[in-house]
Amino acid sequence: MQTKPLFTAAWEAFQKKDCTAAVASAQAMLKINYLSVPMHAVLQGCLEQVGDTAGAAREMAIGRGIAKSLFASGDGKATATAYVVVTMSEEGLVLSYLGFREEQQALINDKGHVYDLLSG
Repeated sequence: MQTKPLFTAAWEAFQKKDCTAAVASAQAMLKINYLSVPMHAVLQGCLEQVGDTAGAAREMAIGRGIAKSLFASGDGKATATAYVVVTMSEEGLVLSYLGFREEQQALINDKGHVYDLLSG
């Protein structure tokens, strides 16, 4: 998938405080997947470093809005209340936030929908 190298490049550059590279990779990834909360966080951090508080606040609001929408979509306790995720990165975000360590995964078909059943 073309987003994984961009995500990795952005995150590694951000960890090294190389905001020029981090922003370039994050923006390239967001053109492909605008819903990447971590990439909005990278932009927020870099904008804070250069003193762009308005831009940083905008990126924080975008990231929080996306996360809020994702977590409001369900509670993950049953198929009827499953989190609605579109990408594996969204699934990873939910699992990471919940501190869940996946040990097994199974696919479940229910009423024409497919769900991941994850157990830890």
